[in-house]
Amino acid sequence: HIPGTIQPYGALVATDAKLNTVQFASSNALDHLGVAAEDLIGAPINSILSDEQAHQARNTLGHATIQSQREVIGEKVCGDRRYQISIHKRDDRAILEFLPVPTSLPGEPNALEKTRALLARIVCEPDMAKLLEGAVECLKVQTGYDRVKAYRFLPDGSGEVVAEARSSDMDSFLGLRFPATDIPPVARRLYVNTPIRVISDLDQPDIAVLGSAEDDRPLDMSIAVLRGTASVHTQYLHNMGVKSTMTLPIVVEGDLWGLFSFHHMTPRVPDPTMLIGAELSGKMLSVVIQHATQLKHQGHLGICAAIADDLIVADRKLSIQNYWEHQRDRLIKVLPSDGIAYVVGDQVETVGSAPDAESCLAVRDLALRDDRGLVSYDNLPQRLPAMKLDDVAGALVMPLWSSPQTTLILFRNLVSRTINWAGAPQKELVEGENGYELTPRNSFAKYSETAREMSEEWTNNDLEVATVLWKSLAQNFAVREVSEDKRRLDLLVKELNHRVRNILALVQSLSRKTLGSASSIEDYATALEDRIVALASAHDLLTRAEMRGVRLDQLATIELKPYLHDDRDVAAISGPEVTLNADVSPIFALVLHELTSNAVKYGALSTPNGMVNLTWALVEDGLEINWVERDGPPVSAPTREGFGRSIIESAIPYEFGGEAEMKFDRAGLTARFFLPNGEFKIRRQEKMHPDAGSDISEGQGSEGSRSGRCLVVEDNFVIAREMQRCLRSCGFEEVLAISNVPNALKRIDEYQFSFCLLDINLRGEMSSPVAERLTELGIPFAFASGYGSEGRTMGNGYDAPFLTKPVQLSELRDLLKTMGFEQ
Repeated sequence: HIPGTIQPYGALVATDAKLNTVQFASSNALDHLGVAAEDLIGAPINSILSDEQAHQARNTLGHATIQSQREVIGEKVCGDRRYQISIHKRDDRAILEFLPVPTSLPGEPNALEKTRALLARIVCEPDMAKLLEGAVECLKVQTGYDRVKAYRFLPDGSGEVVAEARSSDMDSFLGLRFPATDIPPVARRLYVNTPIRVISDLDQPDIAVLGSAEDDRPLDMSIAVLRGTASVHTQYLHNMGVKSTMTLPIVVEGDLWGLFSFHHMTPRVPDPTMLIGAELSGKMLSVVIQHATQLKHQGHLGICAAIADDLIVADRKLSIQNYWEHQRDRLIKVLPSDGIAYVVGDQVETVGSAPDAESCLAVRDLALRDDRGLVSYDNLPQRLPAMKLDDVAGALVMPLWSSPQTTLILFRNLVSRTINWAGAPQKELVEGENGYELTPRNSFAKYSETAREMSEEWTNNDLEVATVLWKSLAQNFAVREVSEDKRRLDLLVKELNHRVRNILALVQSLSRKTLGSASSIEDYATALEDRIVALASAHDLLTRAEMRGVRLDQLATIELKPYLHDDRDVAAISGPEVTLNADVSPIFALVLHELTSNAVKYGALSTPNGMVNLTWALVEDGLEINWVERDGPPVSAPTREGFGRSIIESAIPYEFGGEAEMKFDRAGLTARFFLPNGEFKIRRQEKMHPDAGSDISEGQGSEGSRSGRCLVVEDNFVIAREMQRCLRSCGFEEVLAISNVPNALKRIDEYQFSFCLLDINLRGEMSSPVAERLTELGIPFAFASGYGSEGRTMGNGYDAPFLTKPVQLSELRDLLKTMGFEQ
């Protein structure tokens, strides 16, 4: 992400965050921009951008997504060549890229039409295999590359080509596997945050990006299209016979699910408009794949919930003997296995094909050492050579409870199986300039390998089903522990299905309506992305509030955040503290988003002296909300009614029986909305400061040292690391993270702690023993739980505050202050 070089077919310039002075310039700036890189560094931005483009760029830097995607701000003509200008932000720097625009061929469909055709074909396909087959065919037509592969990661980190569209003269990679070392962990992490990766010509050497001598920090080019290449990667592609490539990551629920990989057999300078269409297609396909995965997950949920319910008989005990004899077919159908072991402490109960008790305990302990929750193995003879495993070679381990250690293990027997690789997966380790490194393999021809002393592998589908079953068992354990009725879980699933369908329907409608009113692919991509972000922000607030509703000031703060803290106060919000109902919040979030977008593009926020006031007040039979713009450009009514105006004027009257009115006065746009009683709740009547109640800004840096050591007890690795970061930011000198009750109790007796943040449910085991020990020692602590109101009930027996996940840094700081922790 910091190569210090770019590919030579375009130019790159980076400035300070305010877009005032050039700090970096690619050494080919003279060829593309007509100004030498040495002359650009230290020069004002208007040396390469017009005043209008600079103004547009600064407005764009205020977009909520500017850190995660490029935004197009216009074109630049240099000699007889045109360049598309895009901008994004990394750290405290703005990065401008200048990509050459080719002359369009007569009659060629534009990128918007190609993207629409792609989405129309695959958006409603529920079958994953057919979805991916259709996607690669459409992406090949949309982009013009010789080969497009859908590549999915497997549980062991390797990957498999699961769909492919290619020219007839190319060899097929369909069904072949690639070892995990082909895409190292650092590259996988980068792909999660990189919407598109392009290599134009493998034979062209990269060129340097020159920087100011005053700032020697490297330039982060994570999402730059022109980002330079790595020699090992280019050699790998050379060996494959490829000359240019493009990659779109498939990100599902924040994790790298797979990749769409594009190959071309000749060098290719990409059309920047095509890149925007491909990037949008990649994001939408990730959403569609995530939706298909969720539908599949929902299909497993009912079956696994019933299995879990039948397995648990009483007092958190499993009856696997009775279950195996009478209902094993149901489990085997969704999760094939040859035997089961139920381990409680040192006691082992087995049925079917399972090893002896000592070996079962060894498998359980192996999984505990891995400490990854649900764990699968298909090579137990290699991992446990001293154990008597008989015919068993595979195991899937589900830890259910920690005290006593309770585990369910599914076993699979030995088989002989064949794996087809794209070339021999073994790589040679050689010594190079930077030490030892793996060399790319020279051949990608089909290489078959027979695996012995192994079981049938646990596939992605197996692990998806197992995860649902594991969570169902853990939830059943927890529910029975706190005497909750199972019907509440059923109701929650139905409510989730209802809300997921509504959200998907809304996103689909937004896509269609935005497409109908967009004049270009850039407009479509930007408008759709911004509207989905507005919905996501509202949903995030709803989730934190446990679906009870969202405060109006929080919605307003999210949308107007870039303007609320300006030195001139170009935006202000005020009104009593009211909470919009859960079904009102997403719609009103869209209304606020459209008003703000229009103000930024055409209204008061498009000029230096403009001002926006958003106020609300209680009236006799409801809530009146007023949006007033002043000191902007002269306003006149638009000649056509776009989708954004339709949302502003029609959404609230249509859905909630309210009122909406817009007035295009020359002095500035005004809008009045009315929500009837019953669509909101009022808490207090006092006026609010513009920042009041905002959960948006987490701040940066440390508040100063809160002396002492802090403990986080949390079973989720990612959440634990985030809590460590937050507590260090709050000033604690040392923060330890522990995932289970026994280790937490051990650490409490070994060290002195100033404060503890405690999850309530640790993989099915209640954290009560830790809370009791902390209470005995007088150590201050707080609960943090994803259970919402249920978690509060679980923590009622202790004199400790309660935080609902996700915990915001501002909430944590406020809590620490109320508990007497000073800076």
